Amino acid sequence: MWEWLKFDNKYGTIFTPGGMLYYENISDTGALRYALNSAWLAQMYADSPTTRGSHSAWRASAFAVRQLEYALGRNPIGMVFITGTEKSPVNISHRLAHGGNNINTPARNMHVIVGALLGGPNATDEYIDQRTNFKQAVPTLDYQAGFIGILASLINHQRADCLTTLHRILSLTTPFAALGLHIIYVCIRSWWNHRRE
Repeated sequence: MWEWLKFDNKYGTIFTPGGMLYYENISDTGALRYALNSAWLAQMYADSPTTRGSHSAWRASAFAVRQLEYALGRNPIGMVFITGTEKSPVNISHRLAHGGNNINTPARNMHVIVGALLGGPNATDEYIDQRTNFKQAVPTLDYQAGFIGILASLINHQRADCLTTLHRILSLTTPFAALGLHIIYVCIRSWWNHRRE
């Protein structure tokens, strides 16, 4: 399990100075997509009946939480890579957010897309907030899978207290209310499933 997470291994995985998992040669575009999908896989490994409670499961879960925290602003530049917060990039590369006919005008996006995971920073934790920065500033559906997956997994398997997690996300900014509703649903569903066991 851990071979692909070691520094300088044959798989080309490194960690940025700020702690984001980075796959050399493929993470240039959408780095957080790979980090959060890897985090989700690590959390699923940690929650597996054959590994649950082991040291490797603990390491996998700690890794998963760290990747999620990175995306939520615990990184060297203090940026939240989920759109719609005060600390999120404002010039994302998204047609509806842009609101114009020319990629260069208006200078700032006219609309805010809320709750979308962006591609994220480069291997040195740098991010350029420009609409033409397609490698970092694009939100796409496949980026969302790892983000929502790791949130649901952490909550469903009680790696995080539902109300604490919900409060933390909602405290980032009020536009996260829609995401909060998803988390409330997962919390209730988790409680119901555990209640029946």
